[in-house]
Amino acid sequence: MSEVLERQMDRYLRGELTPAEARELARAALSDSELFDALAAHGAVEQSLEETDFRDALLGSSKMARLPRRTWGVVIAAIAAALAVFALYVNSRRPATPSVASIPSGVATGNPILIAKDFPPAPNTNAPLFRAAQSDSRAPQPEGTITVQDNFLVTINLGSLDGLTKGARLDVFRSGSKEPVGRLETTTVFRDRSRARIVSGAVKEHDRVRAEPPVYLNAVLEVMGSDRTLARNAVQWAFANTTPPAELRPILDRLAPLDYRAGDFAAAERDYQLLRESAPTPDDRAEALNNLGAIAESLGQISGAQAFYRDALRNVANSTHDRQIVEANLARLAGGGREKK
Repeated sequence: MSEVLERQMDRYLRGELTPAEARELARAALSDSELFDALAAHGAVEQSLEETDFRDALLGSSKMARLPRRTWGVVIAAIAAALAVFALYVNSRRPATPSVASIPSGVATGNPILIAKDFPPAPNTNAPLFRAAQSDSRAPQPEGTITVQDNFLVTINLGSLDGLTKGARLDVFRSGSKEPVGRLETTTVFRDRSRARIVSGAVKEHDRVRAEPPVYLNAVLEVMGSDRTLARNAVQWAFANTTPPAELRPILDRLAPLDYRAGDFAAAERDYQLLRESAPTPDDRAEALNNLGAIAESLGQISGAQAFYRDALRNVANSTHDRQIVEANLARLAGGGREKK
């Protein structure tokens, strides 16, 4: 690797590259084995698959054979399933729905079609091929601590980044305890800290504080974008704190298609199973069932996919648009598909 490329690699790892420099580094990696291996070791190759130019160049390169087996799996799944499927992705909650002609019945070829409420916009073609480091702004936190106490007023290390607003109520806990010992109400909210008054209980410095779960979950939802790790951590925290499934649905609605697009079908299946189990309406259940069918079909489990699609069709109640999608998925499989052994 040349000295220039080494410097660019160092700057990439520090998140200092401009978009143009990042694209140049990506192209250079396809002709420089040492650079390619260094980028692959840091996950940059996997992160760049959504870029059409890089993906096409990689597929035509002998370097595909040099990727680790784990990365091969991500590459194959992301290209053969996620990217192809989401080219046909349909947003069932947008006002403009496709006509029947745009989802022709009786089609036995093509890819499974997801139904989803929301999905991050397609990658910007001018964006860097390799993701830069995160900004200094920290992720939302579910819990904080009392850092300063002054009689009946305290300062806590949670703020607007964590979803707090003026008047928010927070429970106070002793270290290692799950039973609240007091309650606070915020009076002034800053970006990463707040001032609050003691509403009840005997609180002291270093006690833990926590708002209601939806406060944290909504903060995560606002900033998560395509950050699956942030969303997954929020889901795990919610489970550990026995959060009602209904309060998790907004994040799962965003996380599930992200997992699917990434080719992480095991995670996507768990997401959609949770969405099915907590579905408030038949149409919501039909959406989850259709998407479980799409996962099964992407894995070559044709009979399982058909069963999910049929179950989804039985659950569709009011959405003609969703019914068309499920029927299109079933019609495509009617032409015959091979079950993977």
